[in-house]
Amino acid sequence: VLELPAGTAAHPGVILLPGSSGWHPAFNEMTQELAEAGFAALSLDYLGEGGRNPSPEQREQRFPVWQKTVRHAVTFLQGHPAVLGEPVGIVGYALGAFLALRTAPMLSGSGAIVEFFGWMEPLTGERGNLPPVLILHGEADTMIPVSKAYGLRDAILAGSGGAAYWSLVRAWRYGPASSSGRAASKIDNACPNFMAPPLSCPSTL
Repeated sequence: VLELPAGTAAHPGVILLPGSSGWHPAFNEMTQELAEAGFAALSLDYLGEGGRNPSPEQREQRFPVWQKTVRHAVTFLQGHPAVLGEPVGIVGYALGAFLALRTAPMLSGSGAIVEFFGWMEPLTGERGNLPPVLILHGEADTMIPVSKAYGLRDAILAGSGGAAYWSLVRAWRYGPASSSGRAASKIDNACPNFMAPPLSCPSTL
């Protein structure tokens, strides 16, 4: 799903990558919100039909295909007349965040990454420079423990050449729907505020 801001001017591009459960209507709403904030937003169903909730073995087998899909999506946005070109930002959720973090070093013109509930396994042959990464995680997350956020931060700072900014939500469980009120409002603003130049680091939620 591609959502474009109103008007004829070119805008920065951003790609949304869902988690292992795949695309759902909420991501269409997110692309619309990003478009209203001035981004050309593309929600990408990289898993495809029949690919949801992959096992660890299936994930390893299909990961190169997912990376290729993301690379093609970035190229598509960079060449779209409504998009400014480079760089293109990425918003990823869980598996989508992991995919963004592992693919960004391979991309030409990769912009900032906003990741929800993600993690990073040790880098191997895909080592390269990451763009700035905003880490958003919940301390009450029982599906992807908050220790993964600490590990991600440490991995970025230690070896991948990127800059990590992060916010933790104390009562936040897995998924944006677990947040409400003031925290939810700040989270809604985090993506466009972080990706818009100059990069801004949000305060702890």
